[in-house]
Order: sequence, then structure tokens, then C-alpha cells
Amino acid sequence: MNQIARIPTSQQLDVEPHNDGFVRIEAVNTLAPGVYWRVKKEAQAEQIRYTNYMRTLNVGDLHLVVDLKEFDGAIHSVLFLDHPRHGNSQLGMILADFLEHLEPATDHDAAAVRAREQADVMGQVQAIQDEIAVAERDPLALPGVKEKIEKALADLERKEEVAIRKEVQDVETRQADLRRIHRRAARRSEAKGNPLAVRSATISDRLSTMINEGVSADGVRELTYEAKRRTAMATATADYIQHHAERLVETLKKLSPYLNEKSQIAIARSRKAIQQVDELSKGISSLNLYTGASVDVVTVTEGKAAPTEEPLTLMQAKTYMDEELAVWCDVSESFDWTSQPEFFSALRTNTSLRDQILPRPRCVVTMAVTRRSIQYGSQMSPFALIQNELANKLVFLLVRNGENVHAVYSTEASHEAAARLFPTQEDLKAPFRGMDGSQLSLRDVAFGSAVGDFEDMALHYRRFLILLCGLDHREKLFGEFYPPEQTVNFMSLPFQERYFQFVANDDPATALPAADRPSAMDWMKEANRALRSGSRVIVGNPGALESVSPGLKRQSASLAVNRDALRSAPLIAVKRDGDLCIQVPVTKRHWNSSDTTLATCWLTGPESNDNTPWFLCVDRVSLSDVRHYIHHRPSRVRSISWLLTLRRVEHILESDAAAEAELRAYLKKTALEARVLA
Repeated sequence: MNQIARIPTSQQLDVEPHNDGFVRIEAVNTLAPGVYWRVKKEAQAEQIRYTNYMRTLNVGDLHLVVDLKEFDGAIHSVLFLDHPRHGNSQLGMILADFLEHLEPATDHDAAAVRAREQADVMGQVQAIQDEIAVAERDPLALPGVKEKIEKALADLERKEEVAIRKEVQDVETRQADLRRIHRRAARRSEAKGNPLAVRSATISDRLSTMINEGVSADGVRELTYEAKRRTAMATATADYIQHHAERLVETLKKLSPYLNEKSQIAIARSRKAIQQVDELSKGISSLNLYTGASVDVVTVTEGKAAPTEEPLTLMQAKTYMDEELAVWCDVSESFDWTSQPEFFSALRTNTSLRDQILPRPRCVVTMAVTRRSIQYGSQMSPFALIQNELANKLVFLLVRNGENVHAVYSTEASHEAAARLFPTQEDLKAPFRGMDGSQLSLRDVAFGSAVGDFEDMALHYRRFLILLCGLDHREKLFGEFYPPEQTVNFMSLPFQERYFQFVANDDPATALPAADRPSAMDWMKEANRALRSGSRVIVGNPGALESVSPGLKRQSASLAVNRDALRSAPLIAVKRDGDLCIQVPVTKRHWNSSDTTLATCWLTGPESNDNTPWFLCVDRVSLSDVRHYIHHRPSRVRSISWLLTLRRVEHILESDAAAEAELRAYLKKTALEARVLA
């Protein structure tokens, strides 16, 4: 017997026997994107957009399958569209629940059902249009309009009745007043004549035209009532038409989900091809990283290679040029991507800077220019601002092999904004955590999407390894650190466990407990509490002096701070008008000369600035504390301006220690000889 069949997880089979001994089995892959399924038992489906919000599926409704989520090579969950009457939101069910409550429908049946449902909607539209047409032609022919008109006329009659009663009362009152006026006037008319007669004639002349036309007070009242009656009828008709026009719009909106569903069919049926193309594109991008087609390598320094037994160390945390350079050089707040030559120049000559960034002889670290948002001013165009921001955040690799240092740039989009070189434990768990913080399980519909998110993240970090593999195979950028026969195993886990060293310095889950020290800002504030008249004060950021000196602020165009004087020695705090200040040497420029003067800068009081750590009182500061905060990388995350101050303090305290070394040695020797010290 010859059988031709293709049987997927769920399918519809048409078995047709033949007299020739063959059985023809036609198999249709019904569990696939772009296929309709009918609800056979009432069920609950999860709305994908809103976690834990369930939608009841009505028996007989058709739903379009749009995607299949897989896990471990098998279908985990099915995503499908809600019925068009509810819109086009996506629903999801675990595969087993889906197969239990729904059954496949043929394209022919689905098309017929959808055509019938759309025809029902169009029937509603036509009915509303017919009612509107009748309302415009003969409003009283429609019960709804007639009821509105009758109600409006009844309201009008009640209002008219109230108005007439009030008018009658007003007439009776007015007539009584007129009779009283006439009686009073009659008593005065003998000597002065009667003015009422003249006024009566005047009024008569004004009303002559209307009187000739035969219009009476009752006629005016009837005309007024008829106008109000027609207005009430027109208003009731207009309200009815407006209401039905709104109904017409809402009914027409019901067709939109049906039309959108039709477009989703083509997208869903081509999803597999789209996914294959996407996977192919990802593979090509990965190959470009390996072959070096999208990679640039720039040599920073050259020298002796690292020892063969030294493993390849991968530093997890991303470092920043400005924060690392500020430990050794004066770095301004304007340091951005255009300042990179300054960084690489220091990296070539300063081995301490190199060891700080790349602590192992064979090492890789991710770097960017700065994490700060640079203030470029309002004159720069928005496009230029975006370009500068992107350039400041651009990530590259810094690779060390002994004394050889290289910068590696990749055009891979995910690398250009990478948060770190390899994931933290939280990164690995995050895709499988629900919106409420709970852990997703295999029974959750969102688990399938979470697997996709995890795979995307894994691909992102896997590409870093592909990039490293290409650099090793093409450039031998890391030197010799494994046997040559192990080259083909570079991407394998056993190879990495043996020849790699992963330093998770950006993972709180694996970090050692931090020392019980205050933050750099809190430590500086605490040190400045010792400030009093006669205290030694170090100013690290001359640019901050203008904000605490009214004189400098007023004459900023002609006064300049003497930076050399600030570097050479501390300033002494003095008390003036109850507050503390320092006298800062400044140069006053004239049109053909200059002279030196002093500017008052306030440490306390209303003119001081507590927001910026621009000075430090060194009365109770130790050199070890200063060095700790300078070299403590987490302290440099928020700002680097305070590093200018601490580096000045370090220089001053080192000078003090050197100047006092001989005296301290003499005092120690004398104390030992006198047996004051044991």
C-alpha cells in the first residue's frame, strides 16, 4: 500500500479509498500561522498584552492563529487573534489547552463565516441609513422620532401654559396700576392739562401698520407658539439623526477588525519565511563579526606579549573614559567623544591608567566615552545633539595582551549600546519574570515569549564571543594562551571554562559585601564640618568659584582665577561678618596690562554653594581616605568634578608628608631613645 502523508502535531486528514488498492491520505497542516480554528468548548485565553487578564472564548467562534511559540524544539503555546467583534488583540493558550478546546476549520468555512458576519454588520449599517433617510423625509413616520417630537411638544405646551398664566397675572397687575395712575392724573389735569391723551396718540401712531394688517395680540402669540413648535420638532429630528449618525460610525468601526484580520492572514502565513530570513540575517551579521567585515582594530600601544599561561580575562562592567582618566588627569565636565585623543594619549604613557582599566596582562573590557549627558548649549541643532549623544555612548572593546593594547570597534548595533560584556544573574532571570515579579513557568503562556527574549539576549552576548573568536583566529590579538589544536573549540563551554576568566564586577549577586564607608559626597560633607577660621581649604574646581563670589560674578569679563596659585598651596579660611570665606588670587586684566588681586569666595552663608563639592577642608582628612575615594570606581559614577578637588588634596597631603618626613623620623628616633615609645 502506497501512503503519502505529512502529519504534524495537529492535522486534518481526508482519507479516500480507491479500487486499485491504494489509499490516498491528504494531510493539511492546520496548526500553523494563518489558519482558523473554531471553539468547540468554552475556554479561557490569556490576553498577551495584559498579564493575568483572561478572555472567555465563545463556542462556535473562529480565531486566526498568528504565531506558535516553541521551547526545546516543541510547540509550547499558540497565539491567536481575538474575535473581530472584540477587536484584534492577541490571545494565547498553552498547546494542550488549545487542542482540547478548539478544532481546525477549513479556509472555505472560515471565509463563509466571516462573510456572513460582515454581511450582518453591513445589514446593521443599511438599517441605520434607512432610518436616517426616513427621518429626513418624514420624521413622524418613525416611532422613535415621533416619540421625541411628542415629548418635545408636550414640554413646549407646559412651558407655554406657565408663560400664559404668568402673562395673565402680569396683565391684571398692569391694568390695576394703570387705573391707579389714571385716577391720580385726573386730579391734576384741570390746571395742567392731561398728558395721558398725548401719550395715547403717540402709541397709536407706532402700532398703526400692524393694526392695519389685522394682527392682534392673540395672533402674535399664535405665531410665536407655532415658531417654537416647529423649532422643537426640528431639534428632536436633528437629535435623532445625530444619534443614529453616531451609531452608524460605531457600527462601521466593527468592520475594521475584519479588514485587519485579512491582512494578518498574509503576515501570519509568511511568518515562517520571515523568521527564516531573520535567522539568516542574524547569521550573516555574526559571520561579519567573525570575518572582520564589520570590525575595525586600532593599535594603541605595542610591546611584549603576556605569558602563555595567563588566561583571557573578561571584565563584565563597562568602563568610561572620563571616569578612568579623571583619576590621573584634570578632566573637565565638557569631556566628550571629541576628547578621545586625550584619553588614548594618556593610555600610551601612563601604565597605571592601563592597569586600572585592564587589570590583567591578557584582558578585555568594554568602554564608552561617558555616561553623563553633556550640556552643549541651546545653539546646537537637535540633529547635532543626537549625533553627539550617540557618539558619547558608543561602545568599543579595549584589548590588552601584555604591553599590547588595541581598541576594537564594531558596527553591530547591539554592541554599540551594550550594557556589559557578559550578562549578570539578573539579566538571565529577567525575561522569565512576570509583570508582578513572579517567576514564569511552563504553564504560563508568556513563557514562550520569554524564551524568545532570552534567546535574543543570549545572541547579543554570543556575538561578543564570536567577535573575540574572530579576533583570535584572524589577528591573534590575545596572543598565545591555549594549545593550537584547541583553536576550533574557542566557542565551546569547556574551552572557556579552562582558558577564560570571567570577572563579574558588575553583578550585585556575586559582589563581596562593601566596606562600611560613606559615599564620597557624604565623606566630603563630613570633612567640611570641621571648617573654622584658620582651616586649610583646597579648591579643586576653579570654575565653581564664580558662583560663590559676587565680585567674580560682576567682573567675570576682566577677572581670571590664578589656577597655578590654587594648585600650589591650600587657602586659609577667615571669618568675616559671621561667615567663613577664602581669599582667592585672581588676575585683573586691563587693556594694556594686568595685576594680581584677591577675590572673596564664601564657604558659608547666603553666597555659598552647598550643591557642588568645590572645596575640601583638610584639617581631619587622611591621605589613605583620599586615595580610597579617588580609586573607588563606584564613587565616580555620578560625577567627576569632585575628583579635581581630591586630586589637589592628594597632592597637598603628599607634599606635607614629604616635608614632614625628616622631622617625623627625628621625633620618632628621639622618642625611642628616650624610651617614650616602646
